[in-house]
Amino acid sequence: PRALRVARGWARRVEDLIRDRVEAEVLMFFDEPALALWGGDTPPIDHDQAGDLLSSAFAAVGGRTGVHVCGAGDVRLALAAGPDILGVEVSGRLLDDAAGIARFLESGGSIAWGAVPTQRPVGESAAPLWKALVDLWCELSRRGCDGLSLRTQAIITPACGLVAHGVSQAEHALALARPTTRTRCRKLDPPKPRPP
Repeated sequence: PRALRVARGWARRVEDLIRDRVEAEVLMFFDEPALALWGGDTPPIDHDQAGDLLSSAFAAVGGRTGVHVCGAGDVRLALAAGPDILGVEVSGRLLDDAAGIARFLESGGSIAWGAVPTQRPVGESAAPLWKALVDLWCELSRRGCDGLSLRTQAIITPACGLVAHGVSQAEHALALARPTTRTRCRKLDPPKPRPP
């Protein structure tokens, strides 16, 4: 409960600061690295209670909300809390949550795809990063996600925060996240069944 009061207080204050200085819609992201604790056998609190607390934090925001799920964080818990945007790292482990991601997209949610790793060197070319993202989209499409929604309800971002990066490193990560070419999946629809 104390963490909820702090999160709600910070969210309101940050939103007020932004609105006092900029005439723009606010999108407030909650960074929730603790969601990884629900992947094990002994979560600190009940799954439903955690979802309710996160949802209550979102309710303090007048604008749109997002939640960043780090690494092995519980995507289902984050989705149950009702964000407008889900932030996730591009990873094959998201395939386990394909059904939830499909429902989230169908309800109008967007996904911030953390396509640019921030914990390792990434090189100069965005091509391998885009290939990994498109391959994930293709597989999610095969598992029931709408291929068009995967692309059109998407924001491409660095995988995690850039606070530990220098200015030039952060600029490079953001440049790699900018779509400079249109990479498309050859076939985003599920494969047609073969005749017997």
